Amino acid sequence: MAGSILTVGRDPVRLAYDAIAGTYDAQVARSSWVRARLWQRLDALFPPGARVLDATAGTGADALHLAARGVAVTACDLSPAMLERLAARAPSITTRVADCARLAAAFPAAARFDGVLSTFAGLNTVTDLGGFAAGAAGLLEPGGVLFVHLLNRLPLAALARRFRSGGWQAGAAGVAAAWRGCRVVTIGGVPVPHRLHSPRRLYREVFARDFELLGVSGQGVLRPVDDPAEPAAGPGSERRRGRDRWEERLGAWPSSRGLGTFFALEMRRRPMETARR
Repeated sequence: MAGSILTVGRDPVRLAYDAIAGTYDAQVARSSWVRARLWQRLDALFPPGARVLDATAGTGADALHLAARGVAVTACDLSPAMLERLAARAPSITTRVADCARLAAAFPAAARFDGVLSTFAGLNTVTDLGGFAAGAAGLLEPGGVLFVHLLNRLPLAALARRFRSGGWQAGAAGVAAAWRGCRVVTIGGVPVPHRLHSPRRLYREVFARDFELLGVSGQGVLRPVDDPAEPAAGPGSERRRGRDRWEERLGAWPSSRGLGTFFALEMRRRPMETARR
């Protein structure tokens, strides 16, 4: 394994994810259908041979998937324990303990990638995403792709499900978090604030200066994101396929794609001479 360790901040986030490194894969397994959707886009964006930086790699689900397709992946994360699990599974993947909010400090000035990605709410733990955006822009070749996947501020379907399953108290707590734009999630016994964003506003305020928006998609508009994988055949299979077709459509339509539990932005690095000033 090629790797290095930097002095990083955001200690509560690091401690939280160090604490759950051993169980993280099992915890996110119920959301495997969301990751499968993301991989469809990552496969289309990053062909074999592309140089890609996973800025919040965790235990490496995305990095392992891309590397198996011949993509040259560098995996970063704030949590050494999470990256240790990735390194044990794939020693050939380059790892680097680093804060995604300070990417510029984590790599030499000459480092360049064809793509940068962050999935499954890693960026929601960052207080100010301006540092991440600037760092990604500096590391990407002109025309390189930035793919980010975050928790949505106004997930209407998920809020409705909270009212139905948890009652008014749970539903009201979800609405209050959306109003504040912040939700505290306890991870490994550590309270971790998650800043919540809306896709178009996030693009305009953080990424538009250096990136052209290629696409927006939503996940969990209709189907709960923690809905486990289900058999393709058997009782209810036709109903599930119909629901999944509607989930895909609603996640792509402009009027509904910003209403899911998650959203993804696909962006292209502007040529430096045309980047907005």
